[in-house]
Amino acid sequence: MARLGIRCLRGKASIVDVDPQDEELRLQEILEYVMPYFEVCFEGNTPMAEHAEELYFTYLYNVSPWHREATFLKACRYALETGSVSEQPLLADTVCKAFLSVTLPRLVDLCDARFEADYDTVVVTYHDNGLFANVLQLLDALILAKPRATVLVDWQRQGQEGHFQYGAVGFDLFEHLFARTARCRSLGRQDLQRRAFDFSKRVNILFMNMLRGLIWGVPAKDFQALREGYHRAMKGALQPSPLMSRRVREVTETWPEGARVVGVHKRLGTNEVAACQLAQRNPPPLEYLAAAKAILAQTPPGVPQVLYLATDEVQTAEAFRKELPPGSKIQLCCREGVKRSRGGVRSDGIDNEVHRSPCRETDAEDALVDALCLSKCTDLVCIDSNLSIFVSMLNPQIRIHAMSHAVPPGWEEKAAYPSVAVFSSYRPGPETGPFRRTSTLAFPQHLRSRENEHPAFSAPRTLLLKKKVVVSGAGPAGLLAARSILQHRPGVELRIYEKRGDPRVEPTSGFRAYSLGLNIRGRKSLQHWPGLWEQVAQKGVLSDKFLLHVGGFQLQLRGNQPGSVPTLLLGRQDLCAALLEDLEQRFGDRLHMHFGESLEKVDLDGRRCVSSAGSTASYEDLIGADGVNSVVRRAMEGREGFRSEAVDLPGEFKVWVGPCPQSLEPLAVHAMASGEYSLFSIPRQDGRLCTILSWNKDPPSFLSDSDEQIATRVEKDFPSFGRPALEAVAQLLPQLASSATTVRANRYHDLAGRALLLGDAAHSTGGTLGQGANSALQDAVVLDRLLEQASQEGSVVQELGEEFSRRQQPEGLALWKLLQLPPKGPLSLAYLASQGLQGLLSRLSAAPRPVQSLLSETTTPYTAIIEALPSTASEIVGQAVYDQVVAATGRYWEGWVELVSGGWVRPQGGNSGCWAMEPLPDGMVSMRRVSQGELLIPEGPRLPRKRRPNEPLPSACCQAQTSSYCASTSLRMRRISAPRVRRKAT
Repeated sequence: MARLGIRCLRGKASIVDVDPQDEELRLQEILEYVMPYFEVCFEGNTPMAEHAEELYFTYLYNVSPWHREATFLKACRYALETGSVSEQPLLADTVCKAFLSVTLPRLVDLCDARFEADYDTVVVTYHDNGLFANVLQLLDALILAKPRATVLVDWQRQGQEGHFQYGAVGFDLFEHLFARTARCRSLGRQDLQRRAFDFSKRVNILFMNMLRGLIWGVPAKDFQALREGYHRAMKGALQPSPLMSRRVREVTETWPEGARVVGVHKRLGTNEVAACQLAQRNPPPLEYLAAAKAILAQTPPGVPQVLYLATDEVQTAEAFRKELPPGSKIQLCCREGVKRSRGGVRSDGIDNEVHRSPCRETDAEDALVDALCLSKCTDLVCIDSNLSIFVSMLNPQIRIHAMSHAVPPGWEEKAAYPSVAVFSSYRPGPETGPFRRTSTLAFPQHLRSRENEHPAFSAPRTLLLKKKVVVSGAGPAGLLAARSILQHRPGVELRIYEKRGDPRVEPTSGFRAYSLGLNIRGRKSLQHWPGLWEQVAQKGVLSDKFLLHVGGFQLQLRGNQPGSVPTLLLGRQDLCAALLEDLEQRFGDRLHMHFGESLEKVDLDGRRCVSSAGSTASYEDLIGADGVNSVVRRAMEGREGFRSEAVDLPGEFKVWVGPCPQSLEPLAVHAMASGEYSLFSIPRQDGRLCTILSWNKDPPSFLSDSDEQIATRVEKDFPSFGRPALEAVAQLLPQLASSATTVRANRYHDLAGRALLLGDAAHSTGGTLGQGANSALQDAVVLDRLLEQASQEGSVVQELGEEFSRRQQPEGLALWKLLQLPPKGPLSLAYLASQGLQGLLSRLSAAPRPVQSLLSETTTPYTAIIEALPSTASEIVGQAVYDQVVAATGRYWEGWVELVSGGWVRPQGGNSGCWAMEPLPDGMVSMRRVSQGELLIPEGPRLPRKRRPNEPLPSACCQAQTSSYCASTSLRMRRISAPRVRRKAT
């Protein structure tokens, strides 16, 4: 509903209807922050203060969202609000007095419609400060002056300057650096008769000295609107001179085409620079470098990386050149011939800054060229400075990474592990006196040292810090684990390190473009969190058909069964994007994402980790969800009682994404194989197919042919697939072949190191059973349920680690055992066909359901599936015998253990006996079952030997039994001359 309001135009007040949008800013409320300062600013002149209050209220009340100063005032309101709640009286005083004595009067003079007719020109006179302090003053004039007004700049040296000393006396610096435009030009003699407004100060309080640090905290939406407002004011009005434009081109032309360029602006390390920072800190050079490297680490593969360094400090240029020598992956661009300083203090007591000494015009040129080059970057690493603010306004799209923290990265670790006792320098005073240090500073009575605890205060006061949890890996398991911990532990601050980029923006290519299937296990897991399944389901396509193509026929292994739940097919990146979006919306205030940065080293004893960017983080709990090559699992491998195995599966694969051939059903999964390679196609939400081309031995010879020849070959081998699109086939050649890895471990936690493994980091079947993502989501659900029942304090791993391993390790091992069921090679398709036939029989009769159906269409635990199989199959590769064989011999490959004789043995565990491979003269091997008592696994380092007559069988003896599953007693196969040893057992 419209309301009545006062609108003053051209000095005439009238009552008008005010649209609700007109008053949404409610900028008149700003006066509440500065009200106590009216009498101070007007030096006790009460009538003048009251008149100013009325004037300012009327003006602010009438500012609408479309007014040129609206975004300006919203940012100022943030600064005033921040100062008022900061509990820092000096900050509150500074921001309120500056706004009331400088900002508001200039706004009324320039923007209030009642007074706009009083000027037609704004003269910007330099103030005795640095170049970019005056540039920001000019930006204020451009954004606040009415559109029809001309902005004239007076930057001619008078000779008495202490800071603005560019060029000789009378030199016009503006005319030298910038081009004349219709809106803005240098002041000339002919302009002296104009009705001019003298603009001699910066007006925006966020541009003023220490207050500049507040600008990076302006809410993102308001900050972006502020940047775009200044950008519009500059566009077409403030243009570099031809000389400056040429010098900038000379720099940017050295950057590779399409490169990601991160700019770094490092100010001189002097006391004055630090004092002008809101955080009162000027970080060292290597801290800037680490921040820039972390940003560049998110660069997609194949994109050149450039770091542009703008600094007036000699030490910074030297440090960057040392760390990034020629030939580095990151190309360093740091201009030569620029005047720089080593800091310190001059003999006259003034900081030894470049721009505080007599300068030439070339020094101003260098500063402007640096700023213009920085504006061409994609990202800017900086602290509070006039130059950095100018760059952010000149290019409103550049991403700002302000190093405005009051303490350096890694301070948490230093605080948690102090090198000296916190109170070691204090001594107790008299019983009735305060605690005193050996200096003259006094402290409260109740503070006492650890050695002399006071009854009323038995422990020293410490900072109330949130508990730190680190998650390695931002896959489905890592993101859901983070959600559960943040939800059930409100005192936790959580960091996630992910070596890849943000899944919401990073382009997919190669094997990362593959799609995965969430069956009923994955669906039930996501439905554990209300609304999460619906968010994820929007990213994929539901499918209930699995078609096996054999020759000219197709066998439907699954589809359209009554009561069946369709599988959700979606890209892994889409799944992670949905989970991440939900996580940030709920817990963004306690969540820190580190994309393009992975953990490289984990110290479980010290509970700290080092990232690829060189930063160190201490942790209360560490969650390893970093896949088959888990850094966390690698750190656990040396721990007492922990054993794990990671084995590369035979074969490799490549992926392409292209249009669905007309010959294939668009919403079905398709599998087909020839003697040389196989195709596995998964539908996507956009109607295209994600096709995995895989092989078991050598890569297909045609992969090195032209795209046209590859398409022809696929069409010939698989008529039912048809001819793939050339743009899809073109994705194969530049792509490196990928392989799959299986993982198993005997436990998923480390109590002393407070580490926990989830998902592929703990158990993996290499994707061959279609259970990778589904089992990872089940891990996350179990963790969430355990957290629901636990307290909200203490370590997650110490409270829940053992129980999590007790529940999930048997499931992971059972899934690994199920991987042994399908035969490898050409017989794999026959196995799938038999599974399809068994599924058909199970629907027509009381025959048991096939294993693949139990995996993908039910939530039957993996352990229950294994237990329901025949005994010999249920004990494939028994853990006890396997561990003893490895302990005796030490070298293994895919479950096969090397013997001194040169042969290999594969223990089958329990009552299922062993297989043995023995070399034959013709380069072949013989593989046979080992009969009862033939092979012993003695204790200690001795190797297996035959049992002596009447020797009792130890518990670790392999006893062989026959079964329909392992009926053959010999098999001739190609000898593996150099087995791949993935990792040595401990």
